[in-house]
Parts: sequence; structure tokens; C-alpha cells
Amino acid sequence: MAGLGKPCVLSITLAKGKSLAELAMEAVIRNILLYVVPQWKKANTLQLASLPISLQQKVAKELLSKRCTDEDLSVNKYKKQLRLYQAVLKIVQPKEVDIGGLMSYCPLHMQKKQLLVILKWILIHLPKIETLKFTNCNIFDLDLQYKPASIEDQLIDCICNMQHLKQLEFGDFQIISYYNLRHICEALKNSLNHLQARIDLPQDDICRSSLKHSFQNLKVFRFEEFMVGEDGVRRRLNNGPLTQLCVRSLTKLQVVQDYVDGQSHPPPMNTDTCCGRSDLQQLSVEAETASEKLPLLFQKVTRLQVKWIGSNDTNIDSLLQFRHVSVLVLDNFSSNRMLDAFLKRYGGQLHTLSLRVGSESKLCLKFATVFKACPNLERLFLEGLEMTDTSVITAESFTSLKEVRWSQKR
Repeated sequence: MAGLGKPCVLSITLAKGKSLAELAMEAVIRNILLYVVPQWKKANTLQLASLPISLQQKVAKELLSKRCTDEDLSVNKYKKQLRLYQAVLKIVQPKEVDIGGLMSYCPLHMQKKQLLVILKWILIHLPKIETLKFTNCNIFDLDLQYKPASIEDQLIDCICNMQHLKQLEFGDFQIISYYNLRHICEALKNSLNHLQARIDLPQDDICRSSLKHSFQNLKVFRFEEFMVGEDGVRRRLNNGPLTQLCVRSLTKLQVVQDYVDGQSHPPPMNTDTCCGRSDLQQLSVEAETASEKLPLLFQKVTRLQVKWIGSNDTNIDSLLQFRHVSVLVLDNFSSNRMLDAFLKRYGGQLHTLSLRVGSESKLCLKFATVFKACPNLERLFLEGLEMTDTSVITAESFTSLKEVRWSQKR
């Protein structure tokens, strides 16, 4: 391959060949009924329980991830899928369950009642479940007034009774009220350490002591903040009050808002209110307002995102003092001088690098420069930059990477 040319968008995910275990899993999935439905005079000859435990777990995870692609959903098809899911889960006893796949088969008018059926079944048959996800599920009606016997309240009670639950994720289709979420965290405060939700905040101030009491053991708290304005419209907040309270009050927190991973871009946090050392392992900040105290307050940071709001050069000395950065995201940086400083300081320890510039930027970069500065790089995300050595760079230069995403200005 002589060179890469100059594509507008390049997206590559490098993958290895499938293992024997993966091929076996695919074969089981294709013939899953043979493994979970007893055959006449052949019972127990092809049972899922007879497979290695590691293969059972992979089969269950793959089955749970499957989504219905039919537009015309039928009750019979859903019930058949439900029986299959229950049979597999009962045998495998997985620690992680995503209900979203099964719900994609369920007709819309049945979903809330069926969610309750499933959660009650999980309580009985998967008593030690540790991770529960509601991908693409709409569970709660934010405008519904409190009713003791409502389905929403019963769903919350079911979740609250999963006493071994460590990780709970509500999908992107769902916004849950802050008070319902606090109630769940209060009930599960001895086990829950990972929470993801889109949260409808109250218009009155959040009580810091109650937040600290209910959410105290969270290590990962991924969320988006919403609030209804005076005009009655619910809007998303960037760097809202909950973010600030979490940074100040939850001492065990390692991840807040969202992951800094080069693909998600959480808004910069206001760190001015921090008064002591934090366990946060990732940090999203504005370059222009970054305090010189940041490296002292956030000594465990491994993922750093820096965003420039203006176009002028700023003092970045404090942002070059972290010790353990392995993921670096630079957003809207204004000069190659700044980039060179970050690559010189952190390049040798990076496994992920994400660089984004605005549409008006005229910055240029060479792949060779990145690879030389970052010898251990595994993931590279580039947006808006003009790469000037695409005609001479070879495919062999990318062999150490697992993923490359590059989009140029059109």
C-alpha cells in the first residue's frame, strides 16, 4: 500500500480472527433451541448446562444483546423469546443482564407490565445478579403523580430488593427523577458502586447531606442533568449543580458525568469548589480556567480532557503535571506548540489519543509525529486536522493500533 490518499473520513477497527470458543458460541446461538428445549427421547443430550461455564456465559451475553429488527412486533413472538431468555438465564445464572434486547421484541403497549414481570422473575431466579441494564427501555413517566400501586413504583421496589447489585444502567431513552434515583441508591448503598442515568433534577436545591448519604459508595456515576425551566420545557444542563455536588461530596467517586475515552466528550467541570483531594481518575477541564492546584487535588487522574474555548495561547503548565495520564483528549487546541507540549509530557504513556479542532482551524499534523511521540498508542481519534503525510505513510505504521478514526474538514 503506497499511501492512504486523502479521504474525508477514515474509520478503521482492527480485529483478529475468531477463536475456536467464539465459533463454538456462534454455533450454539444458531441452534439455541436444541440446547434449552428437551428433545423427545433425547433429553439432556444437548443441554446448555453441559457446556463449559465460560461458553455458557458467552452464549447468554450474546443472546441478551440480540435486538429484534422486525417493525411488526407480535405477542406470540415476544412470549416465545421470553421463554427462551428465561430458560437460558436460569441455567447460566449470569451476573449481568441487559433487559433491552428482550424488550425490543415486546409490543409497546405491553412493555411496562412485562418489565415488571421480568424484574420479579429475576428477583426469584437470579438472586445474586450484580449488573442490570435497561438499554433502550422507557420505564418511568416523569409526569405521573405518586401512586402506591403504580407499575413505576413496583419496578423501583424490585430494583431496590436486588441486594447484590453493583452496577445499574438506565438507557438513553430513559430520564429518571432525582428522588427516585436517590431512593434506589439509598436502598442499595451497601452494594451499588456504578450508576448510569439521565436525571431530571428538582427545581429546588439538592440537599448535600442527603446526596452524600445515599450516593456515598459510588465509584462510577455517569449521568446527564435535565431540569424543567420556567417555560415548562425540560432542557439538558452542562456542568449543572449535581456535577458540582458530586465532585465536592462523594469522596470515593472515580468517574463523574461520562467517560473520557476519546469518543465521549463530557463537558468541562468547574473545579473551583474542590477543597480537598479527590479520587477522580478522569478530569475534563477548560484550559483557560485550569487552576494550578489541579495536579495536587486530582492526583489519581489517568484520563485527561482539555478544552479550549478561546483561540489564544494559554498557560498550560498545570495541565502538564499529572503523573498517570494514559488517555488524553485535546479539544479545540489552537497551536502545534500546545500539542507538542502535551505529547512530549504524556506521549510515552498514552494508549488513547483524541485530537479535535474546529472548522476554522488551519492546523496540520503528521501521522509520523504522533507515532513517534506515542510508541504505545492503541487508539487514535482525529477530527478536523489536516494530515500532511498521507501520501507517504504506509499501512504498516498502523499495525500496533486497535482502532483509528479520522475525519477531515470537507
